[in-house]
Amino acid sequence: MKFLRNLAVIAAAVSIFAALLPVTNAAASSSWSCYHYSRAERAFARKTNRARAAHGLSKVYMDPQLSKTATKHTNKMVRKTLLYHTTNSQFYAWVTHWSMLGENVGEGGRVKSLQRAFMNSPEHRANILDKSFKYVGVGVKKKNGLMWVTVQFESSNNPGTTLSPPSC
Repeated sequence: MKFLRNLAVIAAAVSIFAALLPVTNAAASSSWSCYHYSRAERAFARKTNRARAAHGLSKVYMDPQLSKTATKHTNKMVRKTLLYHTTNSQFYAWVTHWSMLGENVGEGGRVKSLQRAFMNSPEHRANILDKSFKYVGVGVKKKNGLMWVTVQFESSNNPGTTLSPPSC
């Protein structure tokens, strides 16, 4: 009897301990664990979550795989010195397991001014405040005094990508 009571206490303790462990995103598998977000990328995610919270919405979580696709697109825009959205064919080639995607692209001086421009644009604001979105990927690159950004939003549990994880 004492053995069963001790077993029950141990089982309860394990359950409580497991509940306290941080929940990890399935998309952030071990091969993506060394993905590094820049200060500006984290700032875009923070500002996005502040805007969502101000409207009673749940936060979006940064996804390294979606950030990799956003970064790839940002780098393409910088190379071409042209602001444009990711094409549907590129999304299909780069992002797996998605049901709904949104994207904001911009160029400007700082995170604050770009985020303000996004919030002042009905289409960009709609992406930021869409309650369906659960994940965000951000890619930022600075060149010649300009900040270029791609912010991609996704609604499924594991956006995934066909792009290679970083080599750690």
